[in-house]
Amino acid sequence: MENSRTVFDHVLTTQASRDAAKAGEVIAAQAERAIPLELRNQIHGDDIALGLGQSIEGKYISKFIDSAMNFLATKPTDRLVRHPYASTVYRQTLRHYLSSVESDALTPEVLEAAEATARGEATRQVRNLLYNMADERQISHMLRFVSPFFQAQVEVLEKYAHLAMEKPETMARLAQLYVGSQTMPNPFFKVVDQDGNPAKGYSPDNRVVFQNFGPLKKLFPYASSFTIPTSSLDVITQGQNPFIPSTGPLVTAPLSEFHYRERPELSNSAIYRWLYPYGQPQGSNFLERAASSVEPAWARRLTTSETENLDDAAFARRAAQIRVQMQVDWENGGRVGPEPTDEKALEATKNEYRLRAASSLLLPTPVTPQSPYQPLIDAYRQYEKKYGEAASEKFYDDFGPDALLFAGDATHSVGGMAPTVAAKTMYDRYHGLIEQAPSMVGVLTGSIGSNDPDFSQAVYDWQMRTRVSPLSSDTLRERQSPSEQMNSAYVNRGWVQYNKLQDTVTSALRTVAAQGGSSSLSASSNAVVRAWRNKQLQAIMASNPGWEAAYTSASSNLESVLQDAYHVAFDPQLDSRADITGLRSYLIARAQVSAVLDQRAAVGGSHTLTYTPDGAPTGQNADVGTVWQNYTSEMVAKNPAFAPIYNRYFEHDDLSVVIPAAR
Repeated sequence: MENSRTVFDHVLTTQASRDAAKAGEVIAAQAERAIPLELRNQIHGDDIALGLGQSIEGKYISKFIDSAMNFLATKPTDRLVRHPYASTVYRQTLRHYLSSVESDALTPEVLEAAEATARGEATRQVRNLLYNMADERQISHMLRFVSPFFQAQVEVLEKYAHLAMEKPETMARLAQLYVGSQTMPNPFFKVVDQDGNPAKGYSPDNRVVFQNFGPLKKLFPYASSFTIPTSSLDVITQGQNPFIPSTGPLVTAPLSEFHYRERPELSNSAIYRWLYPYGQPQGSNFLERAASSVEPAWARRLTTSETENLDDAAFARRAAQIRVQMQVDWENGGRVGPEPTDEKALEATKNEYRLRAASSLLLPTPVTPQSPYQPLIDAYRQYEKKYGEAASEKFYDDFGPDALLFAGDATHSVGGMAPTVAAKTMYDRYHGLIEQAPSMVGVLTGSIGSNDPDFSQAVYDWQMRTRVSPLSSDTLRERQSPSEQMNSAYVNRGWVQYNKLQDTVTSALRTVAAQGGSSSLSASSNAVVRAWRNKQLQAIMASNPGWEAAYTSASSNLESVLQDAYHVAFDPQLDSRADITGLRSYLIARAQVSAVLDQRAAVGGSHTLTYTPDGAPTGQNADVGTVWQNYTSEMVAKNPAFAPIYNRYFEHDDLSVVIPAAR
């Protein structure tokens, strides 16, 4: 009716023309006499037809709205009341209706009438207070494919703007409700922010935490609690920003596929964060990615669970957390019973994902099981943001060695490249060099020893699908099984402890040198320091399964690393980088010392440097070994940018590997 009045007022601009219309159909001659030329508005026939609902589009829209509201009105009651607001209105209306009926007058007919009245009131309130789709606007019609929920967001703003103008105190009470519900202490649940700290006010990133107990504890033994995002409890805006309409899959899917997918360095832009607040669609091909754009959350979680999809980062991470938790509990419990396995960890993870899928389908809010070590996991994420590559060492200092086991990653960086936009930018700059020297990708991207905390999910996903080089089947980042992730956690802890050991030894040698002694670990005067270091090294190997292999494997890959290092170190475009000039100096000195060993080998001597178990040079070339150790120790001390490269690749270099490029 309102649309019809608008059309008539626009077309019939004078009282005479409107009186003629009341009398009957207005012909062209009557309109010319009744409406002067200067009062005639421009008229577009299609607009009038759309406004009156007589166009093809208008008929389809009306049919869709009628079908949707008919579906809502005929939904089973148990489904309708799952909407929090509808449930509240339904129960209040039912209670009010039945309170006026005497108990002996409660017949099936009365109950049926009460239920119908409550249903109708709940449907009407949801429609009128939240989303009245019948009042569709031209702009929402234009944007229906770009922003499917634009109309709903406009309705939210309008309804609550009217409430604010009519009753300003309503908004103040609403604000009190939002804040109070997040900060009010109670024995049943607590509200925490995204970092796991007690919430100080309302935020859509907050989580409501309920403790796990009773029968649920038996079903989900590795979850200490369950969380619900506060945004899902927000029946007004559903946690979304109503002032910025979200985009639909017809926009996000093509942009992801043809623009952003291979340009993860753009993920820091405001437009990207608006388009993909939860990341880009995932899948191994275009059809899978397109399907994931529209697939409901419960279906994704159920599919992930039943297929044990370790390519899903969240599923793989949770499986690894449970595997580490099993191992820690088993070891702390005296290793009683069978040792935990990946199969048990995966089965526990699948059960939790089944719960998440069921809650997404059947409940108004999704439920997420939470590890008892979640505070440590949240803390480590904050350390990663703050300290970057140094996060593990800082976290170890503050929380201890066992806590670091829960800081593992679901993936492994093959070449040491960090998942940051800065590293991706460097990768693009030196892409040609990286293809020639793939083992140096971490060095060239500035990731080795970097403290860049700006993790990028887009770069992380890009690494998962990008090969190290055209001739390699390995990608820059590889997925790990739960056991591999646990082993990586041990290796990570081993490297942290080893680096601390090296720092302590270096500090002790500097103290000795300041007192007039030798700064070389191989010097006989430093035998006590050397023996202590070796004892600590054995302890690190014993407490971190897998680290010894990682520690000693550097020498087995040394030939390919040296070949790649020669490709990189002498490239002129890298002259300004301190880490590369350090690498260049190391390779030049290595070639010079290797030439001395060649001369000795030519007259019947040995070309190899040998060391005693405690690291002191021995044998025919002990003098050369001592000079070499002194030189590398001094070089690492003077060039901190090169130190992490030396520790990662060249600490076990005994000069036995001969590279033709060095000649």
